[in-house]
Amino acid sequence: RLGDVAGNCRPDGLVTALIVFYMLALGIKLDELTALSDFYAELTGVPVYPYKPLVGENAFAHKLDQHVKGILNNPAVYETMPPEIVGNKRRIPIGKYTGKFTIQYKLAEMGQTATPKETDQIKEETEALAIKKRAALSADELASIVTAAKGAQAQTRRASLGPPRVV
Repeated sequence: RLGDVAGNCRPDGLVTALIVFYMLALGIKLDELTALSDFYAELTGVPVYPYKPLVGENAFAHKLDQHVKGILNNPAVYETMPPEIVGNKRRIPIGKYTGKFTIQYKLAEMGQTATPKETDQIKEETEALAIKKRAALSADELASIVTAAKGAQAQTRRASLGPPRVV
């Protein structure tokens, strides 16, 4: 048998601690740990648990506004090591707990901006959809919500100007 159920220490955690915290030269390519875990999952048919420390898809995910602010300002606040050390990556999913700061951050990643009103509408729509589907939104779903919010705000602005004047 393999794994911690058989009484074995988790090798990924042990090796990472020895290399990162104790600076031991073990000759192990730690940056390939996530890929190795994915390969092992493929071989065994047992998927990697999304919240598995170090190698899970959500091991370095941050969704609350305060966490996102902290991670962007000083990653060590919420991460004991950069995710790249173990071949993973940081994720900032959009879901029901997403705040205005994170919406603005994701918009900037998309090369867009939004007014405070648009941001409020995007936040409301993302929260509603995330609750409905019981999961974080995909990039396409967020883009669709952003497009709809910007279109709705543009229509509202045009309507408030009244009909065009004929000179």
